[in-house]
Amino acid sequence: MNHLYGRLWMGIHWIMELRTEPDWRDIRRNVNGHTFYWVRCGKGRFIVNGERELAVIGGMLFYLKPGLKLQMESDPDDPLVITMVLLMLQELSPEPAPEDNAGKEEAAPNLQNVTMRGKPVEELELPFMTELEGEERLKFDSLFDRLLTAWVPGQPVSELLTKAHLHQLLYDTAQLAYSGHRNGEVGPDIFRRIKEELEREYAHDLVLQEVAARHGISVSYLRELFVRYMEISPKSYLDQVRNEHAKRMLAYTINPIKEIGERCGYNDEYHFSKRFKQMNGMSPSAYRAKIRAGFIG
Repeated sequence: MNHLYGRLWMGIHWIMELRTEPDWRDIRRNVNGHTFYWVRCGKGRFIVNGERELAVIGGMLFYLKPGLKLQMESDPDDPLVITMVLLMLQELSPEPAPEDNAGKEEAAPNLQNVTMRGKPVEELELPFMTELEGEERLKFDSLFDRLLTAWVPGQPVSELLTKAHLHQLLYDTAQLAYSGHRNGEVGPDIFRRIKEELEREYAHDLVLQEVAARHGISVSYLRELFVRYMEISPKSYLDQVRNEHAKRMLAYTINPIKEIGERCGYNDEYHFSKRFKQMNGMSPSAYRAKIRAGFIG
């Protein structure tokens, strides 16, 4: 999944449920933000940027990037009910502390003087429209119910809870996007389950043949799913997950490198060090020294 999601700052502008009237017509007025429309029920029509026309029914989720123009119409006999969420999003990037901490014995990098800089997010890597059915539709119905209930404008505690639900919305929508969600197709569901297993069990000695067998598929099909949905092999994805955990253990603990390798699923220190250097261009010990000196953000 895109690393942008781990660096997002969000500002909530508006959350509301719109119950339209028969033959209702309107346009998207707040085009400067990121908007989610969850169509709960009803029928209608959307016209995108004055050109593309879409028939709209209940169970459709729309993500509208900033600048996108939208005309909306409701069916005269079955008007739309839509939950709307309007957000401002920025990508945060840290600036490392200016002082040089090389040679100090602290277990973690010095974060005292780190500042965060933000830049507007132009677009999330999400589909414009996703149509959901069955359990997936019920899950999003429940999520948008929680958003409507949680949000009280101007109340900090309410905003904290609402943002938790919004992060869940981004996660669930991104998972659908990255798994190539198709109604009735088994492959995306298997892919998501195996991806989550690799993320959860990364510290263990995972054998991909055994993982595939547990989910009733062949290793070749497992590889096909990862290449289709993530453009990398399952082994490469597992290596990425382990590598990110290892980097943080090197930065924020004083655990020996051998132990960190073992906790990240590597059987011996040599194999761990070799793979770490291949992925990061330096050995684990060099990485630890540089991040403590403030040279790596």
